Amino acid sequence: MKYKSIILFAAAALFAIACGKQDYPAYEWGEQDDTTVVKTEVFFPKTAEVLELDPSVDTVTVTLGRTETTEALSVPLVVKNPSSAIIVPATAEFEAGAATTTIDIDISGMEIEVTYEVSISIPQDYVYLYKKTSSAVSAKSVFRLSALKQQWDPAGYCTYYDINTICAGVAYAENIPIENHHGTDDYRIVAPYAAIGGESFTDNLVNFPFTVKKSGEQYSVTIPDGIYNFWPSSGYGIYWNASKYSSYCYTSIEYDAEEGVHYIDISTLGLTLSKMSLWPGGHVLFYWYDCPVEFPVPEAEEGGEEGGEEGGE
Repeated sequence: MKYKSIILFAAAALFAIACGKQDYPAYEWGEQDDTTVVKTEVFFPKTAEVLELDPSVDTVTVTLGRTETTEALSVPLVVKNPSSAIIVPATAEFEAGAATTTIDIDISGMEIEVTYEVSISIPQDYVYLYKKTSSAVSAKSVFRLSALKQQWDPAGYCTYYDINTICAGVAYAENIPIENHHGTDDYRIVAPYAAIGGESFTDNLVNFPFTVKKSGEQYSVTIPDGIYNFWPSSGYGIYWNASKYSSYCYTSIEYDAEEGVHYIDISTLGLTLSKMSLWPGGHVLFYWYDCPVEFPVPEAEEGGEEGGEEGGE
């Protein structure tokens, strides 16, 4: 028993030493193998993009960047999920001194209402994968594109008013096109705030979507829930959530007898984008001319105000 106790004591001592604090050397990043890696740090500023395009669009432009800009550089591109409808250039070409370049992806072969997806990668030899200070992290060496061409048909035009939603007061523009997503009840007002702000306002090319629904003889206009950043430079947007804020988010359809057209009144919540804070009181209103939807027109009342005045004379 004496020898067994000594052996157990010695084993315990060795275990204690093994589990004690050890002085391990500090971890150091491995040296980059500069003999096989090009010092370029090429990257995609965006990692993904989801596009809904008109049938007339034939190309999509994608930007690449780099941190070493001294010399001209040709970067091979690796394409996954290739399709004959989407043609990606074999290389991206940087001019000497240029920090960015673009490639044009040919999408002229895409079919309508078919979603295409493609992945474009930069070979590892052109990316610093393990450099701590690199601004071109490995996640940006891959760009994923999802593209869908949709057919939108002309569906009249409108006079559009924004009443204290994005603008401090009333702003409006006339003759703004309205389009219908072919075969559906979905419509869009084409870039209304670009029309309000003029051609110099290139940041508000956002369409206003809405859906016309019919139930029996009743019509309604609905808007998808979400944040609408129609005018990015203003700092304000529109927030719509009819199920949660039904007292503020609702629509109505009225007939203007004097104009001879229907107008759609949309009550919204305003949104201060920097603080993500909501405020009530916004309205969007548009008169819809040459409307393809056969909204019911109220019958003229007999002996109305105008008729009464004429009879009195």
